[in-house]
Amino acid sequence: MNSRYAQGSSFLLALMLAAGLLPAVLGEEGGSENGYLEIWVESDFDDQWGDLYIGNNFIDEYWVEYSGEAYLLDNLSLDAGDYVVTLELDNDASSQEEVTVVANHTSDVLLVPELENRAPTLHEPWVTPQEGSSDSNFTFQVYYRDADNDAPHYVKLRLDNAENTFHLEKDDESDDYVEGVWYHRTLTDLEEGEYSYQYIASDGDAMAETVWEEGPWVDNGDESYGWLKVWSINDFDEQW
Repeated sequence: MNSRYAQGSSFLLALMLAAGLLPAVLGEEGGSENGYLEIWVESDFDDQWGDLYIGNNFIDEYWVEYSGEAYLLDNLSLDAGDYVVTLELDNDASSQEEVTVVANHTSDVLLVPELENRAPTLHEPWVTPQEGSSDSNFTFQVYYRDADNDAPHYVKLRLDNAENTFHLEKDDESDDYVEGVWYHRTLTDLEEGEYSYQYIASDGDAMAETVWEEGPWVDNGDESYGWLKVWSINDFDEQW
């Protein structure tokens, strides 16, 4: 009897195992509504701490290492469902991805932290000389800076209106855009008149522009066109 009972039990266990019912009977993973989520990370930044969130819930603080390839940060057990996974580094770089966790299954998500793009800035807009003739060489220049060290997609001069544009050229071989790089363009054969100018630039994602400046003034000495200089002597305190 004991032998036949043992044989019957073995047959029943084998049948349950084949049907995939054994984990549920034993109370293991197969009968759970949970799944597993592997958190993979690939970081181009120096080693630093990072905070992991599932939805709005803080999970833990992790030491996130610089890596040339993805590595496993953690493996979490979660209820089946849709989640938003966020990793925020100390340097403000972050990554956020959506993932679906399936019951009795291992899902994975790859987080690649990136810094939010910061727009470039333009400084010291100028034109030299301020006055001249149509034969003069007028050099327009501006200083480009980018906190993310992004090279400009373009740096342009607008002369008199937004449609009349000229591409500026880089002054030197420096690629230190955090510190800044000069860009310039020299124009000649400008028609007689009073001009205004503006500079615009883009890093490919965000734009920067200067305010419109007056100049240059082009005078070829025609009798129909000239300059009036106004001088003043004032005994009063400085005022408008």
